[in-house]
Amino acid sequence: FAVMWHDGMVRPTPPVTRALRTVVESLKSAGCEVIDWDPVDQKQGLSILERMFVADGGLTIEHELKRTGEPWRPEMRAYEVATEMGTADMWKLHLERNAFQNRYLERWNEAGIDAILCPTIPFPTVKNGTFKHGEFPVLFPCLDCVF
Repeated sequence: FAVMWHDGMVRPTPPVTRALRTVVESLKSAGCEVIDWDPVDQKQGLSILERMFVADGGLTIEHELKRTGEPWRPEMRAYEVATEMGTADMWKLHLERNAFQNRYLERWNEAGIDAILCPTIPFPTVKNGTFKHGEFPVLFPCLDCVF
């Protein structure tokens, strides 16, 4: 296993770090090898992910909000103000994502790991509508869920 203690942008709070440490200690006690994972790629991955999420100019989210009658929430601002990406730019973004995925997979394979353990968010809980990653509202907090 590899463990990524933080993503290189935001450090988890002590309770989250303690929970991750407990898991790592349990794995080591069970005889598993655990190495540290460098978060060097996370910022680039987040950038790609955020651009992919708003590539349609927020039209999909807008459609769902209209269908359900739900309002735009403050943390959805990036979708609300997004402009639709053209086809050529979308293909370029796909190529950028694929290259990122290949580099990440090479790194994974070179490390010889089966999984990466990491916090999904840097704190145990948050008031509804106030989740942020650093200074900015988060479109989708878990890179590993998509990449």
